[in-house]
Amino acid sequence: MHTKFRMRTGVAALAAAAAILGSVAISAGIAEAGPTDVPSGSLTLTPSPGNSSTNFALGLPSLTACPGDASAGWQWGAFVAPSSANVGSLFFNGGGLVQTPSGQDPALYRNLRIGGSAIVNQNPNVVDGLISPTTLSSVNLTGAVLTPGSYNLVVACRNDGTTVVAGSSAYQVAKFWTAPITVAALAGAGVNNFTYAFGAVPTAPLLEAAAGVVVTATTAVVDFTQATATPPVTGFTATVTPSAGVTIAPLTASSTSISFSGLTTGTTYTATLVSANTAGTSPVSNSVTFIPTAAPQPAIPVTFTPGVGKGTVKFTAPVVGASGFTAIPNSYTLTVSPAPGSPGLASYTIPAAVGEITQLVDGLTAGTVYTFSLAPTYVTPNAGPTTTVTGSSNSAQVVQQRITVARPVGQLILTQRCGVNGALPALAGTNAFPGFPGALTPVTASGNQVGTTPDITPATLFPNGGVPADSVTPDPQFNNYPFPDPATYPTECGVSLGTAKIITGGTALDGQYFAADGFINEVTISDLRDTDSGWEVRGQMSNFTGTTASSNVVSGNYLGWTPYIQNFTAPIAGGYGGQIVTAGAQVLPGTGATAATTGQGLGSGRRLAQAAPNAGLGVAQMDARLRMLIPATAKNDTYVGILNFTVLDNGNGTAP
Repeated sequence: MHTKFRMRTGVAALAAAAAILGSVAISAGIAEAGPTDVPSGSLTLTPSPGNSSTNFALGLPSLTACPGDASAGWQWGAFVAPSSANVGSLFFNGGGLVQTPSGQDPALYRNLRIGGSAIVNQNPNVVDGLISPTTLSSVNLTGAVLTPGSYNLVVACRNDGTTVVAGSSAYQVAKFWTAPITVAALAGAGVNNFTYAFGAVPTAPLLEAAAGVVVTATTAVVDFTQATATPPVTGFTATVTPSAGVTIAPLTASSTSISFSGLTTGTTYTATLVSANTAGTSPVSNSVTFIPTAAPQPAIPVTFTPGVGKGTVKFTAPVVGASGFTAIPNSYTLTVSPAPGSPGLASYTIPAAVGEITQLVDGLTAGTVYTFSLAPTYVTPNAGPTTTVTGSSNSAQVVQQRITVARPVGQLILTQRCGVNGALPALAGTNAFPGFPGALTPVTASGNQVGTTPDITPATLFPNGGVPADSVTPDPQFNNYPFPDPATYPTECGVSLGTAKIITGGTALDGQYFAADGFINEVTISDLRDTDSGWEVRGQMSNFTGTTASSNVVSGNYLGWTPYIQNFTAPIAGGYGGQIVTAGAQVLPGTGATAATTGQGLGSGRRLAQAAPNAGLGVAQMDARLRMLIPATAKNDTYVGILNFTVLDNGNGTAP
């Protein structure tokens, strides 16, 4: 770097004079220099070019001076050194000759001569340290052995004895002036026979990349810079690979760019450059690679419409011939930054379409600003810029409506449906009750009956021994629990067992009883209490009273039943296991004939059905088949009694 710096800057002002006068004058300062290769000033060289035996003059700048004066022992001399040498770090020996740096060829470091004598030990001989004369005449390089290359002619002051290197009589260069020369060997001559020219070959030009390269479909312009050269650059030569069909515009010494035409779109080209001056040709520059492309397509405007947790990116597909487009993309890539959350994506590939194109972007966080970048993809060599838009999604907008609903306390309700029964299976005869006729046939379920609003049965059931006329006063306990639909909730229904028949056939009760059978109206339980404490339904038959004469009475114990559970609530959502309803035990008609049958019958309360605690919520229907005996001793009459059903909390009734 030191060598290049000296050639490019130390002789910057000589350009015009060199071309006209054949000599170069460069302004010089007189500031002191330490052990550095930056000269204190520059020398003129006349004539130039020359050869190894040419006498020339070295002109020093006006008022050239060493740092000290005569009494300090400052002396100066002149020599030649390679341009790569750090002159400020060189030393003179006690005889005034420059010393060769360790490991380098002594032939390349040689004191200049006047009339065959080395220019050494010259004393300014004046108190202000001025060097006299200011021009050294008849200087030559006779005897110098210089190989081709770049050198400096040097006039230098040596330091005084106060800075002598320990143990030696060497004195360091303290201030110096230079003139660059380029040496070339004469064909067929010896190594000490050479020519020289003032200055040095230029340094390599520097081709600029990136913004310094402008390409179109068939042309390219590459900018470059050239360091100042001594002598000045006279021209440039550019090359390009591949070169077929390519034209390079002529270059001059003042050129700062290379223009290429005739390029093939999409082809990769590599360009280099060299510069030249009267001293020779520079090294080859760095290389720059470029690819001619079609003119870039215009930007595609893009918009973003926010939604709640999402948003929509919109743009209109370009049309050839409109808005400067000469090509249309074959697809698009939409990139979202920062990446949205699931189910959103950080990148979307959007196929080409006509008209407005939309892309929904999900997974956006309200308040976060996102950048949406749309990059079109064209067929090579067409290309277009990426366009961006920013935005954020909206927060959810919330309005509230307070909904209030009351869950009623709920009741345990017992209802019945007149004329309605569920399906009843066949009932086989039993040896445990030999007096009753054989098996009973199945009974099919009836359809629902349409009734009226439940009414309240009058308190006096049988006024004057007759059948009561029901009141039409509504029963309020059923108003909130209409089941089934339509609701039919009479509190009293009728059941006819028909006309009893005398028992015959060889049983123990032959001739002693009349027998009849039938079934009850279906009974329904609705337990809607949130306590879910369970329940049971019990039935008890009153005495039968004759409708002709109330004095004709048959005990309610002569009626028995076989209960059946028809339907109950299944498990429901929320984990409730549903109702668990079990039927009561079969109760045979009582005869009172033996101890074994004593107490049988429905004259006392008997269980029709039961649901355990935590298993009673819901609605259940139950039926029962009825069997009845009438003693042969009873008076002829039509007998009517009341079968009362009662619903209780579980366990409140007596077994069974």
